[in-house]
Amino acid sequence: MAEGTCPGPGDGSNPGACLAQEVGHNHEAGLEEEKGTDQSVDLDLAKRLAQFIVVAPDVAVSRIRPFELADDWGVDRRRLVSVCLKGVLAGMLELSWDIICPSCRTLSSRVATLSQLEQQTHCHLCDITIQVDFDRAVEATFRPTECVRPLEDRPYCIGGPFRTPHVVAQAVLPAGGTVHLQIPDVEGRYRLFVRGGASVSIEVKAGGSARRQVAAGAQVTPAELSLAPGGELEVQDCLHTRRHVKLEHLAWASAATTAHYVSTFDSFRRLFSAEVLRPGLHVKTSRVVLLFTDLTGSTAMYSRHGDARAYRFVQEHFAVLDAVIDRHGGAVVKTLGDAVMAAFTEERAAVEGAIAMQWAYRRFARKREEACGVQLCVGLFAGAAYLVNANHILDYFGQTVNIANRLQGTSAGGQIVLPAEMVACLEKSGGIQGAHRLGPFEAVLKGLDQPLAAVRLAVDEDESMASC
Repeated sequence: MAEGTCPGPGDGSNPGACLAQEVGHNHEAGLEEEKGTDQSVDLDLAKRLAQFIVVAPDVAVSRIRPFELADDWGVDRRRLVSVCLKGVLAGMLELSWDIICPSCRTLSSRVATLSQLEQQTHCHLCDITIQVDFDRAVEATFRPTECVRPLEDRPYCIGGPFRTPHVVAQAVLPAGGTVHLQIPDVEGRYRLFVRGGASVSIEVKAGGSARRQVAAGAQVTPAELSLAPGGELEVQDCLHTRRHVKLEHLAWASAATTAHYVSTFDSFRRLFSAEVLRPGLHVKTSRVVLLFTDLTGSTAMYSRHGDARAYRFVQEHFAVLDAVIDRHGGAVVKTLGDAVMAAFTEERAAVEGAIAMQWAYRRFARKREEACGVQLCVGLFAGAAYLVNANHILDYFGQTVNIANRLQGTSAGGQIVLPAEMVACLEKSGGIQGAHRLGPFEAVLKGLDQPLAAVRLAVDEDESMASC
């Protein structure tokens, strides 16, 4: 957008149409770079977002949370995040990274780029040190650029139940005294949190105790307990210090667009490549699904057809896989020789993507002479990992990476290998469409003391079962 043409609240222009056109232009301009993706920017949603930026109160646009806004509008979360990212490229929005306290869920600090993140920070409200966890503590937020809508940076009230919907009861615990907290009528998992970091896990269910007492010292004892709905919890101070205590619902659905979620956007990794961690910093993510692919028979293909044709085949197969990964909510982390490493936030999306990749590759290979004897192998594994800056990209390292890669190594051509535990969970929650088991086996993997229970999947012959 040319300087001086940015729409403002009072300039009489149509900001919605302007942003929609600008975002659309950036999308078209990025198609060549984003080759293989069929995602399109929703121009109507871009227009709605632009109108919101212009007319909404300052407090609403000073920290735009895409998940929260998408839920309010009843639109797809991923689509709105994509529109916001395009808005950054269009010069309409700024992207910031907020460090959120996992207890009070308020803003602890904010950085403009991922390279400014530190290993930990401190929440003064809860008096706890926060480890910078990529999928719990770092949230992507947006605000209008200065030329679109100038905003005065000022504090807004963070008090009140609207800001902390996960807090169901709270009180001030007197020094050496006791307080009584009413247990909600809704069953579920809760947590008693005492300022300073001490906590106790509480399961509210029928058959639990009607009344329990806990001692709040440096730690809370007992560490776990069960209470009946509508029961009562008595908290006794053992440190002779006046403190704040609160009862939190652990199942409260956070509307945070986490840094890890954004990092699994293929468009983010391609178009925001400068957003990497500073060298030497490693940030944990508690769970990521990593997928590795490889081509069997590729060495023979190079011998048969020469380096140039084989290399072109490999690059074109990368584009095919990249498109499928993107459509299923993942992102390519990197390519290694003729292999792909991709990251997903959800197991089902990763498995469905793997099945779709096998179908897409088969359709691609049927048209290529070089593909004779060359098949695709896929392996998946989910777990905790660390993100690092490796060769100027957001990369992963840790045991989860090693296991995912080595599971792929146990796959024969056309197969998908994944942990038996993952298969069991997916089968309980709707099954796996488009593939069938070839049978369980014990995968003996380097670095693991015990064999890993795994399953080989073969993709069904019916192409209608796969959504590629």
